[in-house]
Amino acid sequence: MRRIFDEAKAGAGPAMIARGLNESGESGPQGGTWSRQVVTGILRNPVYAGDRYGVKGAQPAIVTRRLWNSANR
Repeated sequence: MRRIFDEAKAGAGPAMIARGLNESGESGPQGGTWSRQVVTGILRNPVYAGDRYGVKGAQPAIVTRRLWNSANR
């Protein structure tokens, strides 16, 4: 997950990120391949920054809020 957010922050689009994950042999969700739609869903999901049901800090964050915000610009 961290790789996806880091690459998005650096300016890579979801299609480019998905292509890179597939080329490096990373297993996608349920063991399949990565797609632009899956990467977009991950990037837009605030759960990765620790939010759940609109409550900040409701669960442990996988990425910082700053990185989540940067990746979603």
